Amino acid sequence: MILKIHELAEHEVVLAGPTDGALLLSRLIEEVSSVEDIAVVILDFRNIDVATASFLREAVLGFRDYCRNSRQNLYPVPSNLGLNVVVELEELLKLKGEAIVIGETTATGNIRSARVLGRLEEKQSLTLRAVLEIGKADAATLAKRFPDDRAKATAWHNRLTSLCSKGILMETSDGRLKVYKPVVGGLAHGH
Repeated sequence: MILKIHELAEHEVVLAGPTDGALLLSRLIEEVSSVEDIAVVILDFRNIDVATASFLREAVLGFRDYCRNSRQNLYPVPSNLGLNVVVELEELLKLKGEAIVIGETTATGNIRSARVLGRLEEKQSLTLRAVLEIGKADAATLAKRFPDDRAKATAWHNRLTSLCSKGILMETSDGRLKVYKPVVGGLAHGH
């Protein structure tokens, strides 16, 4: 699902302030109200020249938090962010100690050049690299595969859950087992 921010913001190219961010958030929520399947929701910032940190806090992080708390089947990924927007978003994420997946969207709607923008705690970063290496994983598998970490399955589960709450990993069920995978294929993180 692709939501074109330029259109939802009434063709404005400069998006500023928490009030306009909250207004866009309400429009984003309305747009996904009927989606029932698991879906990546691409927030396409093509044609947006500037988006301030206060706008991004309300609209983008607000929508991500709404999805993680109320619509857990939806995974927002901002895409096609211009340099000015990336700088504002990165500063906001640094200030809040947060991270989010961003990327570029092709004409066919596929996400490429996906990466984590922002800050992850050391153990979250280690966990994400482990999942990216394997492709998908559960807590018990990670505990067995990385015994040097000395983390029990419960600790791995907590790390996986925290990455899921940021919208970086997607949680699926395999019977009674919770399995986690990157929200988009080809996700890059770290060096």
